[in-house]
Amino acid sequence: MSNQQQHHNQQQQQQQHVVKPFLNSFDGSIKLEESIEDSPQFRKHLKDTEQSIDELTQNIKKMLKSSKQSCELGEDYNITFKNFVDDLLTYKGEAGSGFVRDELLEKSMIKFSTALKEICNFRELLHIEMDALITGPLQSFAENDLRQVKEQCKKYDKYSQQYDASASKLGQIKKKNSVRIEEVSQEANETLKLRVQFGLDLVESMNQVQARRRFEFLEYFSVYLHAQSTFFHQGYELFRDLEPHMRVFSDYLQATRKHFEDEKRKQTMLKAELIEKTFLNSPSSNTSMSGSPVNGGIIFTTNRTSQDTLFKKGYLFKRSEYNSYTRKFFELSNGKLSYYKTGNDTSPSHTHDLFLTTVRIREDLDRRYCFELLSPDRSIILAAETFESMQEWVQVLQNTIANLLNNCSPQGNLIVNNLSSPNSNCNNNNNNNNNNSNNLIITNNNNNNFNNNNISLSNSPSGNNIIVNSFNNNNNNNNNNNNNNNNNNNNNNNNNNNNNNNNNNNGKNIPFSDNHNGLNSSCGSTTSSSSIASISVNNSGNNINIQQQQSQQQQQQQQQQQQQQNETPISILRRIDSSNLYCADCNTRDPDWASINFGCLLCIDCSGIHRGMGVHISKVRSVILDKWEPELLNMMKCIGNEKVNKIYENKIPPGRKKPTPNDEFEIRAKWIRDKYDKRLFVNFLDKSLDDINSLFYHIASEPNASYILELIAQGADPNYKEPHHDYKSPLHNAAQHNLPQNICLLLQNGAMVDQLDSNGNTPLHTSADCGSPDSCILLLMKSVKLLSITNKDNHTPLDLAVEKGHVGCVTILRLAQLQKDEGKHSFDDAFAELLRGFVINCK
Repeated sequence: MSNQQQHHNQQQQQQQHVVKPFLNSFDGSIKLEESIEDSPQFRKHLKDTEQSIDELTQNIKKMLKSSKQSCELGEDYNITFKNFVDDLLTYKGEAGSGFVRDELLEKSMIKFSTALKEICNFRELLHIEMDALITGPLQSFAENDLRQVKEQCKKYDKYSQQYDASASKLGQIKKKNSVRIEEVSQEANETLKLRVQFGLDLVESMNQVQARRRFEFLEYFSVYLHAQSTFFHQGYELFRDLEPHMRVFSDYLQATRKHFEDEKRKQTMLKAELIEKTFLNSPSSNTSMSGSPVNGGIIFTTNRTSQDTLFKKGYLFKRSEYNSYTRKFFELSNGKLSYYKTGNDTSPSHTHDLFLTTVRIREDLDRRYCFELLSPDRSIILAAETFESMQEWVQVLQNTIANLLNNCSPQGNLIVNNLSSPNSNCNNNNNNNNNNSNNLIITNNNNNNFNNNNISLSNSPSGNNIIVNSFNNNNNNNNNNNNNNNNNNNNNNNNNNNNNNNNNNNGKNIPFSDNHNGLNSSCGSTTSSSSIASISVNNSGNNINIQQQQSQQQQQQQQQQQQQQNETPISILRRIDSSNLYCADCNTRDPDWASINFGCLLCIDCSGIHRGMGVHISKVRSVILDKWEPELLNMMKCIGNEKVNKIYENKIPPGRKKPTPNDEFEIRAKWIRDKYDKRLFVNFLDKSLDDINSLFYHIASEPNASYILELIAQGADPNYKEPHHDYKSPLHNAAQHNLPQNICLLLQNGAMVDQLDSNGNTPLHTSADCGSPDSCILLLMKSVKLLSITNKDNHTPLDLAVEKGHVGCVTILRLAQLQKDEGKHSFDDAFAELLRGFVINCK
């Protein structure tokens, strides 16, 4: 008996846990026949229901208030958050703000800010759906249905009271007053009819309202839950794509933090060293010079040839025309000495070229630590703050001048080479004079030091000639040349092509005519304004040789080639197709996002809508922020916005207009979904799907990517197998003809890389067999597993490439096999670049 009782209890529990298929919304409703009886229980039931509806009205008002407030606050939050994202972009800093420009950080900030703006777009759409699914239905229910019930209650109460009054009157009339009885009876009957009619209507309305409140609003709420789920799913997908970039961003910042701490410690130590050094070497400890130059010549304290000895910055006192000294900041760089007029200047006010300049210490002046810069057109007196500072400035200035004479100056166009050979020829060139005096460069091609030598330049009072006094500067000072002031003929194998005598000019003056027509040498050679010439001068005062080297036109061509090599993907796509200057969906100018499976450029707003449709419909990529493979870029170059719109906007209905940048988000979203997802504007061909697929297979072998895209829009299957060609797919056919742009387009639209033909060959087998190295790279980057697949003859792609002797494919496949053997299941960009470089070299 106890077992039966337990079994009965288990059945009851199971029945309790069984989920009902639906809710009986009319459970507990008022029966219609009760309104005719008008019993006290009915009236109480009616009163309770009316009170329940009043409470429902108050609850709906609260929900309406909170939902509207939620939408308004959400919109305000969206606006504020977008402003925050814009401020994030400005945090990168502009040029001149002191912010160190870093490409990785800038691109990451742009990428993440763009993602946050897309989240704002998703949230905006969620608020719109909340207004449509929550606020709208609730407001309509409260204003229409509940208000109607309240009005019916008032009418029912009115006629019910009238009937009660008529019935009371009728009961108080005596039988002998038959006329009065007849009148009141008729009045009571009319009132009863109205009470019954409005009573039935009221009960029906109350029952429906009570039933609808249990499920109708919850239906809208269920749809809103799906909208919430979509919102978070879109955010999840967006940040899932961003996760690798976020990881790189975080690692980069952590490494930057570590570097900051290291540099901070170094700067702290350096600060302590500088303080100690400053106090030990204060100006008070050095009040006199420990040495002086000989005959006002050049002094080298050390023979420094390091590049560090050619640059210096610091404060010096500059003597003015009125013999007053002003403290200014000087900078020596690239053979030029510059100084800033005031401390508030951000750029130098004066710059002096140190070419053909002499530096010497001036002990004869009344100021300490003075030295002079002497050039053909000016003399500058400078004073240092300490003796060590003066020595260092003189040292660096001398090294800079020596470097200008020993090497090529970065700014000039005439090169004077100081040769060690005593012989040189002077060639007379019949070119026009160069009016630009900045075209003079003097270099010293031997490794002689300039210690104890003097190069002085001055303007001759007669004839405005520049006099260059050049002394012999050979390292071996024991082997000096004749320095007499007489002109001696050099008879040791000196030939002059212009019948001019070669003189030994050691210690002599070489005059250069200082006029406005150019710089003329003693042998009458001139330089052309469109060329770079070379002047050769030996240490013994031999002749000057001018030879033309190259034209400015060649330099301009090289610059243009360099600019084309550095061109970005966005500039390439805009340059080759003017339609790419505008968004394919709303005509916003300068789009910088792309749908890579359609081949069109999009603005940031439309790209967010494309991303929301899912990658199975549109694959979105940034043209500026993301890495672009050469094959993908070539595919995009073959299509473009104009061709895409001719396909997907070929048949727009008369009443439909393409959205503009000023249209609302919902209008653009509907247009994009109708255009790409539903393909409502495609002009479909009057052909069967088999005919379209067969045509699709054959077109894959032709360099016509836009036609392939058109057939995909017509419904062609990228994985279709042609029965008349060994059941090969369009990917097989494109690989056979080595068309990377077609392969790339097919892969972006869902073509499978591991599909087999009737002989068991994958597209990689076909590429290796036909010698298509570009196709091999694309397929390998998609799947490494293709290397180990064998066909019916038990041959891998590498076996076919070796058998046919395709060297390029063999090398690519072997390198890929080595990577696979090392456990790498996917290839990075660096390895892909290596393979592409090999293909280019093979071509």
